[in-house]
This record gives sequence, C-alpha cells and structure tokens, in this order.
Amino acid sequence: MNVSANTVGGSRADFTEDEIAKLRAALHTLGNVASVCASSARLLPRFCEDQAALGICDGLSENADIVRATMEDLKAVLRLDSLQ
Repeated sequence: MNVSANTVGGSRADFTEDEIAKLRAALHTLGNVASVCASSARLLPRFCEDQAALGICDGLSENADIVRATMEDLKAVLRLDSLQ
C-alpha cells in the first residue's frame, strides 16, 4: 500500500509502508549515533585529561547536536509524524 506524503520539494512523494518503516528505522539509528556521541563526549573527560581526547569530545558533542538538528529537519520535510 502506498501512502502519500505531503508535497516535498514541489513534487508529491509516495512512500510504501515498508519505505516509511525504513525511514523511521534510519532516523532511530541516527538518534542512537547522536546519543552515543553525546554520552562519549560527556564521559571521556572524566577519565582522560589528554588535550587531543578533549578535542575529540568537543567534536563528538558538536556532531551529536548536528545529527539531532538534521533529524528534526528530515522529520519535518518528510512529515513522518503525519504518516501512519
């Protein structure tokens, strides 16, 4: 069964239920990656004071925020919340 999404980029996007499930799974996976990055960025400084490691923590934290913002943008564009 195809489910019509709202207009995306000027054209109508139709997703099958399987495609919607895959999009939701991909967003869930991205959320997990963002969580691991954010958790690592918070925990690593407790055990390591190396400046290179702390720089990596900054990058992990920044990228976790970027991934979360990107996920919200994708959800809005694809309007997944409105698809059943």
